Amino acid sequence: MAGIVRFRRYRPLLLLAVITVVVFVHFTSFKDTSAAFPVDRLKSHTGSSSETKLDQRPVGEKRPKPPPIVPIPPIDKPSPKPHTKQPATKSGALGPSKSPATASVSPKSTLKEVAIPTVPSVKHHDHSTETSGAVPAAGGDRWVKLPEHFPVPSESIIPLPTPQPEKIPQIQASFGTESETKRKVRLERLEAVRDAFKRSWSGYKKYAWGHDELMPVSKYFKDPFGGWGATLVDSLDTLWIMGMENEFMEAVDEVAKIDFTTTPMASIPVFETVIRYLGGLIAAYDVSGAKHEILLTKAIELGDMIYGAFDTPNRMPVLHWGFRPRQTALEVRADIRSISAELGSLTVEFTRLAQITGNNTYYDAVQRITDALEESQNESNLPGMWPMIIDASGCKVREEKFTLGGMADSLYEYLIKEYILLGGQDQYKKMYEAVVEVAKEHLFYRPYAAGDPDILLTGNVYVTSGIKPRFDGDTGHLSCFVGGMLALGARALGRDDDLKFAAKITDGCVWAYDAFPTGIMPEWFRVARCNKTTECQFDTGLYHDMLVPAYLRPTELPIVEPHQHPKRAPIEVLRTVTEIAHNIIKEEGLPSGFTMIGDRRYILRPEAIESVFIMYRVSADSKWQDKGWKMFQSIVKATQTEVAYSAIAGERDKGSWGSSIFAIGFSRIIL
Repeated sequence: MAGIVRFRRYRPLLLLAVITVVVFVHFTSFKDTSAAFPVDRLKSHTGSSSETKLDQRPVGEKRPKPPPIVPIPPIDKPSPKPHTKQPATKSGALGPSKSPATASVSPKSTLKEVAIPTVPSVKHHDHSTETSGAVPAAGGDRWVKLPEHFPVPSESIIPLPTPQPEKIPQIQASFGTESETKRKVRLERLEAVRDAFKRSWSGYKKYAWGHDELMPVSKYFKDPFGGWGATLVDSLDTLWIMGMENEFMEAVDEVAKIDFTTTPMASIPVFETVIRYLGGLIAAYDVSGAKHEILLTKAIELGDMIYGAFDTPNRMPVLHWGFRPRQTALEVRADIRSISAELGSLTVEFTRLAQITGNNTYYDAVQRITDALEESQNESNLPGMWPMIIDASGCKVREEKFTLGGMADSLYEYLIKEYILLGGQDQYKKMYEAVVEVAKEHLFYRPYAAGDPDILLTGNVYVTSGIKPRFDGDTGHLSCFVGGMLALGARALGRDDDLKFAAKITDGCVWAYDAFPTGIMPEWFRVARCNKTTECQFDTGLYHDMLVPAYLRPTELPIVEPHQHPKRAPIEVLRTVTEIAHNIIKEEGLPSGFTMIGDRRYILRPEAIESVFIMYRVSADSKWQDKGWKMFQSIVKATQTEVAYSAIAGERDKGSWGSSIFAIGFSRIIL
């Protein structure tokens, strides 16, 4: 009896011990199958992905009570790694600048020193705009500058490198004399593009002024990007390029009223905020001749605020960041599952802000990401590329998907653009070239379609340790930037062979546009892959065999007469693979070579037509003008509404369903 009493007395302790052992075994046995960033990894992190996000819950949401046992250890505070590749300079201060006047280098002199080839801004990604809830703005909910939890010592700030512009040859082709006939056609097309933008801008002003996006069917607005006026800011450089200076000045006056310290969103998407707002402000400041100081002032305000997202133990940013004081007062880690495009696509905007202001702090923030990417580039399951999901805090991810498409795209695009922006830095050159070689071997493929088109598309590879890599031909709009990227890289790095790949991949997207009755390519789809890249003679029977999945194929079931099985429906004659393939093609509206349309929407993506534009600028071949014009006409016809241009629910549909303003992307194409 005494033994039973003693057992009951110590039962809670035994239970605690058992739970502790189970938790320890669980976390120590987590399989390491993905390269994590090797920068200042947390020493005692045992939390799950949901635990790492605990501090990023919407403000006001009820938090679950912590478990009474196995407490999560506190975040260690390692000092950020000092930069050893080049000595720090005194020009970089730890705290971001507060105004252009306090910058160590004046904007005017810096602009003159950093003379770089101008490249069309390619803004496309729309990966994650949803928030988990809205938080009403109040006095205590505004962002304020607080002391950092994990500051970078001033002596460790990475300075801007010295540009080497002589390393970068001329990117744009030298154009010959234009005939009067061609000039007339070009100017007519240019005016049509300008008219499309004016239509959209007018609708935005009337129904969505100051908001993020116009909904051109309902004539209302929505605010998925902080509610600061994403369309307003992102259209500034377009207004200037199109010669709409009165509208530009009106928009600049409105930009001056933006208050970046408050938002109704629970957290802000850092990537989207950087490319749309910070990029929009800096681009407008540059193209308008650095004359409008308010644009730089607002860019610095925003840059200083977003800099707080980098306040983590390893200085990798929190990509959905709560910036209110009650949120920034907490120590947080970068996400265990960070989208690689969001993590790797902050460099161009922050680097340019550092160049204009002379403040190295902005450059330091993003260069640490690049250094981490460089260290991990050859440690993935597909050495040379990074998986679509990257561990930015220290834990591991099991399966790796490698793609140049959505959720990874701009990570790769920014490598060559940062190389150009910095005036030729070998680090970015080597990283970019490694990616291109891997993509050529594993991702580019020739479609298997009628007419044997000599084109290329980009697919995906899934790699898991111990398992044979699996390829799929899924592709779409977000992959169409690759042609333009390869064209820029070919010219900037003297990789002439890459220009052939650039042309074939761009032509692949043009082919996909032409394949559909509307003349518009759907959001994403799958195409049969030819096993050869040099010759690929189309055979209808083989295509049908590739099209029909196993579960739809005829079976060799024994014939059962109805009287032997009364509940069975009347027997149908077994169909052939060809008959089944014809039904699939008819029901799904598949053009030749296509095996699936995963998303029929067209959401005003500019990637394909931007690559066409870049191909024209690097080649001076007017055939690309004609291809781009045909695409533009199809888009206008399918998406025009009473007040602007709308996304469409499917490439078959002529009706619109309401989305963002049309001309931000397409109006950049000056034919």
